[in-house]
Amino acid sequence: MKPFGIVLGWHAYTKDLEEEYVTLASSHALRVEGLNTAPNLSFHSQIPATPGFQFKQKHKYNPNPKVEKKVYITLIQSDGLGIGAWLKPGRGEIPYGWEVIMNWINMAPAMLQFYYEQATPNDCFLGALGGAGYMYPKAIPPDKLPESIRLAGRFMDKLDLRIFEIFDASEPGTRDLPKRILDAFYKNMPDALGFFNGYGPAHTFDDRDGRPFISYDYYLSPKTSEAQAVADLEELATINPKRPYFLAFHVRESNDVKRVKAIMDALGPDFEIVAPDEFLTMAGERPTFTTRYEQPARADFSGVWKLDKRLSANIGIYKNSSFGLVKRIAQKGSQFSIETISNYGRSIRDSFLEIKAGGAPVKAPDRIRRMGYMGAYADSILTRLTWGNHKNALIFNSVLNLETSQGTYPVKIKSVYHFSRDGRQLIMTETRSSQKDGKPSVFVFLKTMPVFK
Repeated sequence: MKPFGIVLGWHAYTKDLEEEYVTLASSHALRVEGLNTAPNLSFHSQIPATPGFQFKQKHKYNPNPKVEKKVYITLIQSDGLGIGAWLKPGRGEIPYGWEVIMNWINMAPAMLQFYYEQATPNDCFLGALGGAGYMYPKAIPPDKLPESIRLAGRFMDKLDLRIFEIFDASEPGTRDLPKRILDAFYKNMPDALGFFNGYGPAHTFDDRDGRPFISYDYYLSPKTSEAQAVADLEELATINPKRPYFLAFHVRESNDVKRVKAIMDALGPDFEIVAPDEFLTMAGERPTFTTRYEQPARADFSGVWKLDKRLSANIGIYKNSSFGLVKRIAQKGSQFSIETISNYGRSIRDSFLEIKAGGAPVKAPDRIRRMGYMGAYADSILTRLTWGNHKNALIFNSVLNLETSQGTYPVKIKSVYHFSRDGRQLIMTETRSSQKDGKPSVFVFLKTMPVFK
């Protein structure tokens, strides 16, 4: 498929995750249209909009809003046009943001016309999500990212959209974006009033020439009670004491506007709801947030990791069905406690290593390391641990004297630990100086649930 082609369909829930599916598509510069609740696009794509219809918002943008010392909240419904929330009670009663599935201008133009015709002046549309379709910008090849953003910008021009939203789950544990991604959006989407980022809360913020980039500070789960949501918002206002405070509020799609309005009505007079476009204009005029970008994170290797033989390669005796390997890793900063449990049929070997990345070499306390089916073992192993790949990989360099039938033989072993791109696999690549072919052993571990006592 050529770059910027559209992938129709959703991931297989029993085989993979949404994040994996969209990351894979984005890595090929492909646009995802999930079809989760719109399975009839072969039909809708054949129904054009009414001749002469203009996609113009009924919401009227105020370019000169008054900024006071208040907590300003803007509300944006997640997942396209809310997966049913549009038709539920409350819409039109308060300023509210709705994510537009921009590809519908080609794939379902009459259906998109329905939303534009049904909108009230309080319904503010914004472009989504991450590209000209559902895409993760960090996963898009860097040489394709500018065109992806420009393509999204052309859709925004056609649909009278002034705001763009980004959500990137290509890396586990973070929804933040590095500076290079913001640079690309600011450069290639010059007409946007500003940008929203995240799904749940995130911490990427910027402001350039009055065009802010703001991450969500709150996420309304359907399971959160109204009273708890009110308490959360009041606490956010306490821990962000500067006024004005700009609080971007993301509403999970299965909520409705009536429920959100009840939460807003319970807040005090210092809180005010504003439309997303006015919110960004005010935030650009009086920014009180701190500029932040995603920082390279140090990987956390903690967990119980079990060898997956199907995914591993060149692992010798561990291919045997009765053999297994488990690693229990506890990490505090650069300090590691590693327990390795090996079972060879009926024999179980348990070894421990306490070591610090960047610290002094450590002699393994266990006495014997066997070489599989080969007649060799070592009872003297000295290991040094260092960080690699911006602290996202661990490099173990070990020296040992193998006891052989002819005496001893010095060997060096290098083991590199790193995660797969989706963070679900711990991959250990090991090479030994005594191996002639130089072919590494690749051990792939999957995380398992620990046993809590």
